[in-house]
Parts: sequence; structure tokens; C-alpha cells
Amino acid sequence: MGDFFKGWKRKIGVMTLLMGLVFAAGWVRSYVLYEKFCYRIERFSTSHLHLYSTNGQIWWSRLLEEQGGLHCKWHYISKNSNVIICNPEDITWRWKVGKFEFGEHPDIGIGRVTYAIIPYWSIVVPLALVSALLLLSKPHQSTSKNVVKPNDFNGI
Repeated sequence: MGDFFKGWKRKIGVMTLLMGLVFAAGWVRSYVLYEKFCYRIERFSTSHLHLYSTNGQIWWSRLLEEQGGLHCKWHYISKNSNVIICNPEDITWRWKVGKFEFGEHPDIGIGRVTYAIIPYWSIVVPLALVSALLLLSKPHQSTSKNVVKPNDFNGI
């Protein structure tokens, strides 16, 4: 078993597999729970970054808040309570390809909000493919340098 993990390919393959499993767990969890994580960009800034996990998607938003006072933290709510991040029809989508979206919400009284939506599958599938490629590929045989041993000199 120890020979399996020799070489950088296998080690990185295991790391990408673990990252893929974490995102896959978040993907499944996003259908059961609504989660939000908020943090300030700078200590005294009124700008905030938000990460939402809901309905198989990761929503990233940046709030340029006019007034301070928003408390940043992580919390989750059961999906039974109808939580809506915002009405997607109110967002001016600047770029939209499939389930990938990027847009801006006009000033709603507390500031301007920028949104980016990324589906979980777009993270999980590439990580799984890279992991499979690295773990299932044959390990590279290192070319060992042949060291020429000097002949024993038996009395010259």
C-alpha cells in the first residue's frame, strides 16, 4: 500500500479526490439546507462578500453597502423555510451561459450588489476527472542513474 502513494501524481490525485468529495457533500447538502457565509473585505470597510449554498449552486455576492452595521457570520436554515436570496428577475444579468451567471442588482436601499452563480457540478466533475486521471495512471518509472563502481584494484 505504501508503494501506491509514491510520486506526486498519486498524492495530488488523493488531494483532488478529497476536495471533490467535500464539494460533492456541499452539493447534496445544498438541497437540504440553505447556508450563508459573510465576511468583510477589509476591517473597516462597509463592503461584504457573501457565499450562499442553495439548490445545487454556489452564489457569490459582493455588497457595496452605503451604511455599515451588517454582522458577518456563518449560518444555515432548513430548506422548509422559504429563503430567497433575491428575485433573479430583479438582477441585471451581464453574462449568462447555462447555469453560470454573472449580474448586478440595482441599489436596493442598502447598496449595490454583484452576483455570480456557479453550479456545484462544475467544480465536482473536473475534480473527479483529474483525480481519476492521476490515481489510475501508471506511476512514472524513474530512470535511475547507473553508478559505475570502480574496479577493485588488487595491487598495481
